Amino acid sequence: MEILHKPHDGFFRTFFGRTRELGELLQQILPAELFRQLDPGSLKVEPDSYLDEKGREYFSDIAGSATIAGQKHKIYILVEHKSWPNKWVHLQMYHYIYRIWKQELKEQKSSVLCPVLPILFYHGPTRRIDPSLRSLFPPSLSAEIRGRQPELDLIIYNLSLPETIPGSCSATVAAALYSLKYARDNLTALLRVLNRLAREGGTAFLLSPDFKQIQTYIFSASSLTEQEIHQQIYTEVTNPVLQEEFMSTAQLIMQRGRQEGMREKAREDARRMLDKGFSIQDIVDITGLSEQEIKDLQEPHNQTQIHA
Repeated sequence: MEILHKPHDGFFRTFFGRTRELGELLQQILPAELFRQLDPGSLKVEPDSYLDEKGREYFSDIAGSATIAGQKHKIYILVEHKSWPNKWVHLQMYHYIYRIWKQELKEQKSSVLCPVLPILFYHGPTRRIDPSLRSLFPPSLSAEIRGRQPELDLIIYNLSLPETIPGSCSATVAAALYSLKYARDNLTALLRVLNRLAREGGTAFLLSPDFKQIQTYIFSASSLTEQEIHQQIYTEVTNPVLQEEFMSTAQLIMQRGRQEGMREKAREDARRMLDKGFSIQDIVDITGLSEQEIKDLQEPHNQTQIHA
């Protein structure tokens, strides 16, 4: 359900948060010489949550690790996903790296720091992103002062730029990347690409669970209306299996969206009734919500009343 409510983050984490897909993504993102320094087969997905001294939990989008070729040392890989500009992403990544180091030093009793590769995966509005943390400092600083500030050079994969998706990746990873690139505001371009991938990947690709997940993301992320989506599918999709798959998925997503919209309206009506002193049973009878749902709404409502 996370893909429906937070389509970009939910899809990115669930699709590329798996070892095989993460490995293929890294092969596309990292410079070839750097990728060759990772031991083949050693990549694994790591827990993505970190605790600070006060026990607060922070989550990166994807965390992984691999051993460095010819060494016993491992390297951490942090991939942060952004679908919209965030000026302070360097600080966010720096915080994650600090937590990794703290955890590693505590658990391993090590006297050396584990290297970390910080990667920013971006597919928001087209813009230039400076990889350097020092770019956030005032430009008027002298070289002597600037050179003594912390540095962090992000590896940036800016999907919003043209020609960022090479032809060497698998059909499912290519479909995922093109979907992240186009689903929000260029469904026509996306459907044309998927037509090509359908020809190359065949029925096995079209009926795979991975492609079903991609379809769910596409229609959850699109800014088009249901009628516009149906029209685009009929106009642009020539593969009959692909057209049928798209239509059934689009209808399912739209139906879920309508149902969720109706339930949210019922919850809003219930909140108003609580304000007016309606009994829980009356609210259940009028809205169709369960008694437990009303009680769940009632608790934060009572807290608001107490602090008002």
